[in-house]
Amino acid sequence: MAAGEFLAAHDAALARLAAGEDSPTLRQAAVLALARAGALGSACRLFARLGLGESRDPEIRGLGARLLKDRALASGWRADAEAAARASISLFRDTNDSWHGINAAAMLLLAGRGHAATRLAAVLAALPDRGD
Repeated sequence: MAAGEFLAAHDAALARLAAGEDSPTLRQAAVLALARAGALGSACRLFARLGLGESRDPEIRGLGARLLKDRALASGWRADAEAAARASISLFRDTNDSWHGINAAAMLLLAGRGHAATRLAAVLAALPDRGD
């Protein structure tokens, strides 16, 4: 999808929200469309404005972790990578979804915590294959 299509999806989600149709999924869609369009700052601000940071829903928390990861990759700052790693580790512990662990290990490595990344990678390697 081109950035313009993601922005159109964002606009459509915001229009539905403005019309009174409100759901966590619709809020998530509005933020995700911005992130996919490459508008990271706007996506982060909308995530906060829509109150998604308070959600306990794993999908919405995953979006928050993705935004933190994108910020860490863009900035290269260790503090951003640490924040992204913490969010992904929390999701991995709560869901046991390996992709959260993989993201956490990558962010730990970016944060300069190679030993922690290696330990987490060993945990991931020991997980049973779920076939997906």
